[in-house]
Amino acid sequence: MRRVWETCKPYPEILTGTATEESFVANLGAVWERLKLKKDITVDPRYLNPEEFVHKRTYFTEAMENLLEAASRRLLGEPVQAVHHLEVGLGGGKSHTLVLLYHAAGNGFTITIERDGRRKLIKFPKSKVVVLDGQLIGFYGYPDLNARTLWGMMLRQLTEDEEILKYDSWETPPPSTILRKAIGEEPTVILVDELVAHLNSIPKEYWDKVSAFLHNLAKAVAESRRAVLIVTTPKGVEAFEKASNYIG
Repeated sequence: MRRVWETCKPYPEILTGTATEESFVANLGAVWERLKLKKDITVDPRYLNPEEFVHKRTYFTEAMENLLEAASRRLLGEPVQAVHHLEVGLGGGKSHTLVLLYHAAGNGFTITIERDGRRKLIKFPKSKVVVLDGQLIGFYGYPDLNARTLWGMMLRQLTEDEEILKYDSWETPPPSTILRKAIGEEPTVILVDELVAHLNSIPKEYWDKVSAFLHNLAKAVAESRRAVLIVTTPKGVEAFEKASNYIG
């Protein structure tokens, strides 16, 4: 029997001893800020190269494969599930999956997955990708996009229509009709992460507004022919239990 180091070639950072604990921590918000907003922040290079990350740095689990396939089919216009709620524990691959979706959909990649003697191609159309990272936005908004609310952060990634952007207010979350208009007809992926962090940064009396936004967003995405919503929440966190009920 061949030894593991004879059949598996370690990545260069392993061979050179330059890998750190931080190297293995994916952060969707940081990747988005670095690539989309061009912010000068430190992100491990492995997460910034879409081609390498998707095709060389990812081991596709069965759960990951199922989510990718469902998302790609929806983006291509097939009548499949549009809203996905991922409840994951620490180290459950959540962040890697989100960064994978960000790169695959945003670049229109075709992914080849080989498992148990079969070969599957998952084709993504080039899509708009919206990132909502609750660690980045608190009660006073996200200045880099001039967003005042979580939904404003989303709207400002989707449109410049002032009639839509006027809903960026804590007074009332936008209804599903406005959200559907903002999403439009193009293939669109909305990735929502770290919502518990966002809830912890705003007064509790505003939690119902976040829940209402999620409810309206899920409805809008379901009614849009080529849109996908992925929402992640950690297992066992009571703070977000109420909002989770709106997304299944």
